[in-house]
Amino acid sequence: MAKQVVSVRISDELLDRAQKIADRTGESRSECIERLIAVGADSAADAHRALDSTFLGRLASFVLESPSLMKLLFSDLKPSEYEALRERLKHIKSSRGTNRKEEK
Repeated sequence: MAKQVVSVRISDELLDRAQKIADRTGESRSECIERLIAVGADSAADAHRALDSTFLGRLASFVLESPSLMKLLFSDLKPSEYEALRERLKHIKSSRGTNRKEEK
């Protein structure tokens, strides 16, 4: 399979973590980062499927979509934390639509 060169910006801390893993596994840093992305993509896809297919996943989606329930359940959250949760939900919902298109 042909591979493309991709340029991304990541923190020094994350790059150091990837390098340490590559050193332990004997992979090049590039191979390690590619594998970590694949594992992360699989994990994200599994999480999206769980949100769609399980009762608890549907319940979590329902709660996250309801501002009044969010405020009731997470009243101790700071406004910035509450907004971060809402933004994460938006990201999950938008990527779920993308994943569904790719799976068809």
